[in-house]
Amino acid sequence: MDLRHLESAGTNYPYTHVQGLYGIPFGLVLTLVGLTNLDDPPVGPWALGAALLVPLAVLAGVSLHYAHRFGRVTPTRSRQTRYLAATAAGFVLFVGVDQLARSVLGRPPEQAVSTTLAAWSLGMLVFYATSAGLRAHHIAVWGSAFVAGILPIWGLGVDRDAVAYFPIGAATLVSGLLDHRLLVRTFRSYQDLNLEDGNGGE
Repeated sequence: MDLRHLESAGTNYPYTHVQGLYGIPFGLVLTLVGLTNLDDPPVGPWALGAALLVPLAVLAGVSLHYAHRFGRVTPTRSRQTRYLAATAAGFVLFVGVDQLARSVLGRPPEQAVSTTLAAWSLGMLVFYATSAGLRAHHIAVWGSAFVAGILPIWGLGVDRDAVAYFPIGAATLVSGLLDHRLLVRTFRSYQDLNLEDGNGGE
């Protein structure tokens, strides 16, 4: 299998949606969201702004890594549409569940739960289920995050919603790494494949 065949296969496989290393910069951004929303951030706004350069640098590195190792894959239009619809569905569910929970539990919730973490986890499960297909590790990671969100361990402090973005960022990173593991099991490096093809022709 050469690069051309690999890229062709990728158009019919949810390749773009399991490029899990992108979970690293996104997880870092979500962690920064939590930091910026703390009532008393540990660092100033300039430091937080500068910290955004880290996930941007990681994002560029991840993009180069995937292009170098697997080539550039353009998903079919139907798969792109499915991905956008899944993103919208997950976000709408997150907002809807969060607001519904707050309307029932109070604003802010009178129970020591995190509606932010619980609702985000449900949104991610819906996103994966409707985009790339729900895998066991998605259920394990985001199911655990949902359970953590509904446990009465969050207190009633003003930083409850901000702190929720720390486990959200961590779960995004872990889920992404497991997605990447799935990807490399499915598609081997085209460089290795080309090397094998070359040896086979000797």
